[in-house]
Amino acid sequence: MDWQNRIVGTGTKAASQFLANPLNWRVHPVAQQEALEGVLSEVGWVQGVIENVRTGHLIDGHQRVLSALKHGDEAEVPVTYVDLSVEEERLILATLDPLAIMAAEDATALDRLLDETTATPPALQALLQQLREVQIPTFTLEPIESEKKIGVPGLVDLVKSDPVHVVERHDVWQVHERHTLVCADVVKDVPLWRAYLTDHVWFLPYAGPFAFLTNSAQAKTFLVVHPVPYICGHILDKVAVVHGAGAVRKVVSGGQAVT
Repeated sequence: MDWQNRIVGTGTKAASQFLANPLNWRVHPVAQQEALEGVLSEVGWVQGVIENVRTGHLIDGHQRVLSALKHGDEAEVPVTYVDLSVEEERLILATLDPLAIMAAEDATALDRLLDETTATPPALQALLQQLREVQIPTFTLEPIESEKKIGVPGLVDLVKSDPVHVVERHDVWQVHERHTLVCADVVKDVPLWRAYLTDHVWFLPYAGPFAFLTNSAQAKTFLVVHPVPYICGHILDKVAVVHGAGAVRKVVSGGQAVT
């Protein structure tokens, strides 16, 4: 595979000299800001922000730049320079974070890592504790029928039937009167879900069926945004099975408030 290397340089740059991307869609709650600044204070820079040399726009690292600005306009920020067209810049801006979120977790490996990890800043301690509390379901791996001949492992088909809860795009549901589930595009529908992402609300895009059944869900407030109605329905089904049908309630239908 002959993949292009679009990185054209690295360096450092004064925090005040960066240009925010006008299409940046990421929103950073206070808890995330505090945790990020905790990492920077505890360890320092380990990854540069990303800037497109053609437009001068940041593609990744807006919050890191804002955190650096708290220490003065001339605070140095490491930067990786890429050379992308406007269309390519939009594609990377839209997919960089969601691609990382799509990775699955190995619960055993995470537990082992957390057992050997310590942090001093309170915000980082809180983040590590949240990770310890999250119960990651363990699924069995077995070959998919069509792949048995070549020995490629695949995930068991966990959900085969249609969900009991019928969800449509732009529906908003409340879970336990505290959490919010929005069936919408994470990137294109930011105006729809942004209002629900207030301080101390944890943002969980592309969450799976067990999002509201973790230990953390009992102590935290979640905003789950998922573009697939089928998955949203199964998320609600899991909650209803464990906590009863009254634990979920539709508050917005197709973009219109439910009265």
